[in-house]
Amino acid sequence: PPMIEFTESLLSDASEDLKRQTFKIIDQLTGRLMGVRADITPQILRIDAHHGGTGIARYCYVGDVIHTLPSGLFGSRTPLQLGAEIFGCASLAADIELIDVLFTMVNKLNISAAIHIDLGHVAIFKRLAELAELPDSATEQLMYLYANKNLPELKRVCRDLPMGDDFYVLARFGHDIANLLSKLSDAAQQDDQIAAAVDELQRLKSYLENHWQCPVSIDVTELSGYHYHTGIVFNGYINSETQPLVRGGRFDGMQSGGHLSASQPREATGFSMDVSRLLAHTQLDAPTTVLVDFAAINNANEDEMQTL
Repeated sequence: PPMIEFTESLLSDASEDLKRQTFKIIDQLTGRLMGVRADITPQILRIDAHHGGTGIARYCYVGDVIHTLPSGLFGSRTPLQLGAEIFGCASLAADIELIDVLFTMVNKLNISAAIHIDLGHVAIFKRLAELAELPDSATEQLMYLYANKNLPELKRVCRDLPMGDDFYVLARFGHDIANLLSKLSDAAQQDDQIAAAVDELQRLKSYLENHWQCPVSIDVTELSGYHYHTGIVFNGYINSETQPLVRGGRFDGMQSGGHLSASQPREATGFSMDVSRLLAHTQLDAPTTVLVDFAAINNANEDEMQTL
């Protein structure tokens, strides 16, 4: 997809975060406002909406994006974004296929460090918020407390919320997926959507550990993509870096602008990463090293010039 588009198509129904990250310029031919893409995924959503049909469609892409602000303290404003996405499949098999693509690619790069995967599932919190009928202000407050790992304040806030103990349990026991369900209230335990989400986390964790020998952690309060993601989410970290190398997850029913669509929902899952961040961890496959003595070459050139 193009690097620069008119904002009415590039940012149609885009989130406020994406709008802030997008540089705007004026087209000298038409006088209309244009934007330099800050993310390729919304463009892939638009491509699938026009050409994906109703069956399963697979996409991969790589290209430059430009951000008005860096993502995180050491983030880049000019990442080289690489990604892969599968549309039209609601099964966990699609998420596993993308995991296979990611690890097959990374393993062929001969990087000097292993990737650690942190798994989450936003559907657990979303379903609890629905069951408790929480207003938007309460969900935003909970997400803020989860992000800051503020357990004392979270415990105080949860006392005044319907099903408050369940929201506290997510933070207190959200890393122990094997026992999480048993810690929730009876209403939450008996909910099919929550049980299915926990089962998906357990299956994907087991697959990563057994098939790819990958260290895995669980955090069901990882809700940074709450307004975008709908199910499984994962962040891949390398060494002790604070920013994830790769981000991925399920975003079923999204429109090209990044909002949930009530009509004709389309299942989708994918991941993206900044390829340039791999350079510090990639070893070149060079069996021999060639040393060039530039000083000797310069001296030889001078002797040839004098001879001429």
